[in-house]
Amino acid sequence: MLVSIPPNWKRALIVVPFQSFLDVLWYGTWYYFNDSGVYPREYWERFDPLFAFFAWIPMGLAVSMGEPQTLREAIAFGAWIGFLTFAIYAGVELTFDPVWRAAWWYSVVDTTWGISVSAVSCSFGYWSMEKCCGTQPGQGDADRDKLLDKA
Repeated sequence: MLVSIPPNWKRALIVVPFQSFLDVLWYGTWYYFNDSGVYPREYWERFDPLFAFFAWIPMGLAVSMGEPQTLREAIAFGAWIGFLTFAIYAGVELTFDPVWRAAWWYSVVDTTWGISVSAVSCSFGYWSMEKCCGTQPGQGDADRDKLLDKA
């Protein structure tokens, strides 16, 4: 699978709002059930939703950079991007935030969520591009053709 730089903007316009919506549902559910223990109470006291855009836009753009040829590639690429970004975030939180160090499952739950939401979002981007645009010609097609011609 190729990765396009810059991202596929059509796919980004689909993936960024979709992934943001899923994230709002996820965190909104846990905010409503604040005593569930999934996230620490102190987490919600410091929560500012305006800063979420600093996470949603780069995540959606990263997921949109993939040029999957199959649904399986879309799921794998999305899961990989989700793992990388959420594991880095969880590692930073564990390093600097004593609230997150109090219970290791915060990081596990959050990273698992990142893997899931990114895989679903990338799959949705792949599926919608297939439905609206057919075979998904991408920027990477020309490069792929050059590589195949050399072989």
